[in-house]
Amino acid sequence: MTKDLLLAIDVGTQSVRALAFDRDGKMHGRAQVPFEPPFGSPQPGWAEKEAESYWQRLAEACRALWQQAGVAPERIAGLALTTQRGTVVCAREDGTPLRPAIVWPDQRLSTAPPPLGPLWTTLFGLAGAGELIRQLQRQAECNWLAQHEPDLWPACERYCLLSGWLTHRLVGEWVDSAACQVGHGRFGIFIECFLGFRIRLLGQLRILWLEEVLLPHVCLCQLGVRTSKLGVFFDCVLEGRNCRVITGSVLNI
Repeated sequence: MTKDLLLAIDVGTQSVRALAFDRDGKMHGRAQVPFEPPFGSPQPGWAEKEAESYWQRLAEACRALWQQAGVAPERIAGLALTTQRGTVVCAREDGTPLRPAIVWPDQRLSTAPPPLGPLWTTLFGLAGAGELIRQLQRQAECNWLAQHEPDLWPACERYCLLSGWLTHRLVGEWVDSAACQVGHGRFGIFIECFLGFRIRLLGQLRILWLEEVLLPHVCLCQLGVRTSKLGVFFDCVLEGRNCRVITGSVLNI
């Protein structure tokens, strides 16, 4: 069977959508599975959800898509993934979540964030950004976890956004797309991005066999692709060439 469709998965706050497009941007199928409820609030101002539930609903949406006429998993040439921003997962190296994911509307604050040190304190003070930085530190989920869950935090081998955790489930590697990141995230790739050295985070990867999704081995490229570029993207996927992410939706083949 000809691989002529692109699978797009959108993991939002209220639902997961799985859509199939051809190289001309025509949609061939669409399935949506809601999160009921979108998240839980074990305490006022908290927003949490079991990370595994995101994966289960993703697989359910894909299986529902395969039930539609003309949309078979064997036709999928590539997969694009996007997720809600700012939801974080604490996991072991093998991807096992250590606690529920903290969902982006969460309002808990750290009251004892780590000190910045004299150099950064001085520089941010001179820039008039001292209070802004302190507020961002208080809002950082990792600082809250280190303060309030001190036994769990040292066991956290992977602290990442939901997009990174789902990508690990899909391809077995701890990689993510630049387009899925948030500006306050802290990891080394941002140094390269800000200085203009390198922006590509994820090129061509091979999907692991996933019984839950029933998807054959295909190419995963995490991109935001404009419709006008979809044909170029398909040429890249079908011919086995790598995609480089330059900005959110521009491709350099």
